[in-house]
Amino acid sequence: MNVQFKESDLFQSFSAMIQPHNLFTSAELFELTTKGVFYGIAQFLSMSKNTKTPVAFTVTDFKGNIVFVGYCKHIEAAEDQDETAGSWVIDFSFKEEDIPADARITDVKDPSIFTIFDSAARSVGYYYCNNSDLIAIIISLFRCIVDWLDVNAKNNEEINLIYDGLFTATVVVENDEKVTGIVVSEEVKNLVKGEGDDLLAKAEVK
Repeated sequence: MNVQFKESDLFQSFSAMIQPHNLFTSAELFELTTKGVFYGIAQFLSMSKNTKTPVAFTVTDFKGNIVFVGYCKHIEAAEDQDETAGSWVIDFSFKEEDIPADARITDVKDPSIFTIFDSAARSVGYYYCNNSDLIAIIISLFRCIVDWLDVNAKNNEEINLIYDGLFTATVVVENDEKVTGIVVSEEVKNLVKGEGDDLLAKAEVK
């Protein structure tokens, strides 16, 4: 079953979750906020990535649980190939165990990310007043998505939460276990990869 993001009840859940932080939103701003958050993660990974060490961005909620992970790592070309034969692995997940073992990790609560995420927000039409607002909004967004998947999970039926051009989040119950996943759009992956004439910008994305 497919559910469009804007037709779900996520807006109501998100609104309720941010109110204790003295934050308020509209349905239209919520859609922009979600887009800006994903763009911010992509820009952070793009600016942080390198060919030697995987980089990861985590969203740890107010209870200390990791509810979202985005990471990027480079797979080198074989010795007999040129550098463009290498590839970038760009993946988003709800599972802490998906973080590469040797990744350099930055969490949403790190104040150094504010400028990057504020820039991404302004690119789609809004801005953050301060770092505490940024943290509350990002944690609440992913907490709401994870909770939505948990509540809507069904036996042997894949449920897809779709934000066109941004991501598809999925859940299915298999053998009494809820299995979740998220696939981001090619646009988001290309933001991570970056553009330009350098060889690494031409490398394949997986």
